Parts: sequence; C-alpha cells; structure tokens
Amino acid sequence: MVFKKIPVFCLVLVLSLCSCSKELSRSKAQSLLNESEAFKSWKPGISVQSQQFAKPACGEFVSKFRAQTTPGVGQFYEAVSLSAKGKQYFANLKGTNEAFNYWCVTGQMCSFSVLVNKQVGEVTGITGSAESERNVEFKLQYEYPEEVLNCMGKFPDAAKATFRMYDNGWRVMKVGYSKPE
Repeated sequence: MVFKKIPVFCLVLVLSLCSCSKELSRSKAQSLLNESEAFKSWKPGISVQSQQFAKPACGEFVSKFRAQTTPGVGQFYEAVSLSAKGKQYFANLKGTNEAFNYWCVTGQMCSFSVLVNKQVGEVTGITGSAESERNVEFKLQYEYPEEVLNCMGKFPDAAKATFRMYDNGWRVMKVGYSKPE
C-alpha cells in the first residue's frame, strides 16, 4: 500500500516542476529581454539640442553647412548633417520641422537613432497587477567608443519593457525608454 502512494506523489511532484512558471524573476526578465527580438530590433531614439553637435568632439560625426529653408527668401541657417563616420553610430537625424529631414538647424531640437550595441544591465523593478502582464524596469548598457561618449555624453539608460504570459511562458511585447518622473 505504501508503494502505491509513492508513484502518485512522484507524478504530482514532476508535473508541478515541469509546468510553466508564472513567476517572472529579475534574472529571468534580464535573460528574456537580451534574447528577445523586440529588444534586439529596438533602436533607441534620442533628442538633443543641435548645439550638442557643435562641440569640437563631434566634428568627425557631423558636417556643418549653411542651409536655405525657402529658396529665394534669403533666410540662411547653420545646419548639421551626419558625416560618413557619424552614420556608423547614428541614424535618422532630423530636426523637429519636417522641412528639415536628414539635417538639423542650429538652435533646434534634433532627434536621431543610436546604432551602438546595447544590452540589459540591472533589472531594477517588476510591477503589474494583472496575472498575465508585467512591466519591467531596467538599466541599459551601451557599447560605444570613447569618441562617441565625448561627443554625445551619456545616453539615457533607464528603460522599460512590457511582458505578457502565454501558454509557453513569458514574452517581451514592447521596449522603450522610461519617462523621467
């Protein structure tokens, strides 16, 4: 009689260990993020004042030129565009005005994408009231040369991701920067 209870107990134990865990630990979130297509394909976008590119350390990343916004009007602006070397690390440089695609007028906000390697550093928090969805906050670690750091300074490192539970485990649905509070 004792031997009949042991196989049932073992079966229950094995099934409980093999079932899909609904817990999302910090280490599991970090691993899933680094492996996810959502994180790998995310190109962090950054907005800066165009004067940021005017620093001497940025000289090799941008080309400066005079631009005329409306031909014949006579209004000229100092502008910057990405040089060949700049295109190795940044993409989609544009001003806030749609007329300034692929270049940015001095004194305006410019936005661009970062083309450097990134990985998830420390997972700093996991929240979520729904059983099937979690919000994960984490720190980004970038891999870029010192010359990019000298030009742009430190890139934003606070990021967040949305995870959703499926029948086969957690999946990363969305990745983005955390908004400063």
